[in-house]
Amino acid sequence: GRTYMNRPHPLSVTSLLTLDLIRRLLREGIIVRSLVFPIGLVAGAMLATVVGVVFLRPPGVLALPHAPPMPAIEQHAETEGWVIRRTDDPRAMVSTGEARLGTDGTTLFMYSESSDAVALEAKLRDALDASWVPHSTIQATAPKRSRNSAKHLVQFIGGLFALYGVVFGCGSVARDRDNGTLEAELSLATPRWVHGLARWVASTLVLTAFYAFAVLLFRALLNVPNPSKLMLHGLAACGAYTGIGLMVVGRAGLEKGFAGPISVGLTAVFTLLSLGAGASDLMGWLPIASLVGQKASGASAVVTMVAFGLGSVALFTWRSARS
Repeated sequence: GRTYMNRPHPLSVTSLLTLDLIRRLLREGIIVRSLVFPIGLVAGAMLATVVGVVFLRPPGVLALPHAPPMPAIEQHAETEGWVIRRTDDPRAMVSTGEARLGTDGTTLFMYSESSDAVALEAKLRDALDASWVPHSTIQATAPKRSRNSAKHLVQFIGGLFALYGVVFGCGSVARDRDNGTLEAELSLATPRWVHGLARWVASTLVLTAFYAFAVLLFRALLNVPNPSKLMLHGLAACGAYTGIGLMVVGRAGLEKGFAGPISVGLTAVFTLLSLGAGASDLMGWLPIASLVGQKASGASAVVTMVAFGLGSVALFTWRSARS
């Protein structure tokens, strides 16, 4: 009689193979370190800057004239930790940057706008019995400029991940081809597209997980606006990065060279980034390009990324069938 064996469903094989590829990626220390290093470097530099500004910054200098005496201003300066410098011309001292604030008793001079200047103006107006006194309370919300800077910082990390994404897409195929793993997998009684899909999904998930970690970290440090929107655009970009790597790998490997496909993939990635920078309003649907402008919600870019990724899997399947 004949013996019939139940073949596993292709999607269940894809899931198992994807989990195995994720485990293999995370077990390689150089991959984890390369993904964590830029995030840790930027966050560490920020924290070091904050520590330097808070603890190492010299006290502010307040330029006051030799006369007349201004006890209210002097008491305020001592309470706030300011260093008082006596001079014949407080305005000149402030204009040269030797003092951040100064007053001659009737006029306030400032090197740059700050909450300290508002507080000092309030004390000066109060001493002169002015008709109104400014309120020196600092708003709790972060300035729009700093919030935009935080968003640009996360976008920069997303662009930096382009190198890792292309390498992941190329390396997941070339490495396994060199050590014989890919040929062994292709000999199994499963469709060939399973192996390409598992490599694309595994690389995309690992890259996106580290990008999401970066978004959440800088959300906590800098109050990055719209973190969910950033993650959607990052997911679309990471899937496109790895898809490009999967498309350009060809027959590359340790024996046949690896630099060519990497350079082609990076050229494609930075072309898309340039398109996003040049026409950000029109590229909200295009993965990688949408990472720059982020005018759209990111959902359309994710849909395009899925179609693009499936296209790269189809190309991988066609190539593997011909080899």
